[in-house]
Amino acid sequence: MIIYDTMLICLSILQITLKLEPLFKRSITYLTKNDSNLEGQIIAFGQQHEFADIIWYPNQRKAVYRVDDRVPIDTLGNGVYDFIPFRSTPAIELELLRTAGEFCLFSYIITTCLIQYLENINVRRR
Repeated sequence: MIIYDTMLICLSILQITLKLEPLFKRSITYLTKNDSNLEGQIIAFGQQHEFADIIWYPNQRKAVYRVDDRVPIDTLGNGVYDFIPFRSTPAIELELLRTAGEFCLFSYIITTCLIQYLENINVRRR
């Protein structure tokens, strides 16, 4: 009962104001760069672009920068963001992807355990 009363007091004090913004489009460009100075570029990149994003691929030593900025609504283009993860995907495909991921995780765990076991045997022999 005390929690309920506290919630009512908080909700009665809380005021929310919504602001509508004019229509706009977004211009998206992908840039692939070497990740040698990634740490130094993250903050500056985020400050330069309103909807910026960086995808880091450490094994490839690369980073993909998504330069994503507002542009006026009358900018040429159909305004469609054809992003693969937003597309509908058949359930069987999703199930196969999950199964493959679980198999990879299982394989990683088994490999790690085997390496640990072999290292322990080598330590005991010395």
